[in-house]
Amino acid sequence: MKRKVVCSLLAASLLPLSLFSVASSANAAETVLVKGNGAEPGSIDPQKVEGVPGSTIDLDLFEGLTVEGPNGDILPGAAKSWTVSKDHLVYTFKLREDAKWSNGKPVTAQDFVYGMQRAEDPKTASTYAYLLYPIKNAKKLMRINYL
Repeated sequence: MKRKVVCSLLAASLLPLSLFSVASSANAAETVLVKGNGAEPGSIDPQKVEGVPGSTIDLDLFEGLTVEGPNGDILPGAAKSWTVSKDHLVYTFKLREDAKWSNGKPVTAQDFVYGMQRAEDPKTASTYAYLLYPIKNAKKLMRINYL
């Protein structure tokens, strides 16, 4: 159960954070990333992405609070550290001071809150909203009625 919650948090934490930061506009003009992706993605919106083509791009563009290491270990991402309460119900993350958006603005805890709330908002219609269900009240926020 503990691994399931951590994996769900890992997946959820991928939603709101940009990985790339631009050191200067001069460097940005010279930086080019060329990568074969196969099929065209349906979306690269982090809360709406589905399938491998979009996910591949999002994994290059966004970093979560934690990341998965090559052996499946949970490693620091945008969070430099975290603690878990004794009852495993409260996770407290400390963000890296150098975590920045691609425009150079600092990443904040509210950015992660926004991404998770947006994923659970029925207007977003996120296919993977259920990944956040281990978080208290997340399921109550998601109310999509299928016809």
